[in-house]
Amino acid sequence: MSTKPLSHVPERRMPQRLVELELAPPYDLFRVTANLAFSPRRLAALTDQATPTDLASAMGGVIIAHDIVDEDGEPLPAASDPTFWTRCPADLIAVVMGEVRNNIGKLTPRNGGR
Repeated sequence: MSTKPLSHVPERRMPQRLVELELAPPYDLFRVTANLAFSPRRLAALTDQATPTDLASAMGGVIIAHDIVDEDGEPLPAASDPTFWTRCPADLIAVVMGEVRNNIGKLTPRNGGR
């Protein structure tokens, strides 16, 4: 049996677990894709006093795509941009965060389960 030093092992990464969130009305016209393979520290770092920068840092790698627009129809920036969190309505943020929490641990054939 041969063994290779760890330096020869190909780089590995945690696989993404992409889920399209089902948002409640009136936000059900928006599409949000989340990567649910993330460290629980991301959510634990968020408090009621979280700043837009805190939210962007914690959730920018979780909310990986969206088609959310503002009241003028202008697309919001990526969730990794603090501006997203200042322009997005608070109740929509609550809906998105709730759906992220609701989907953690739910594996389906579509998102990585068997």
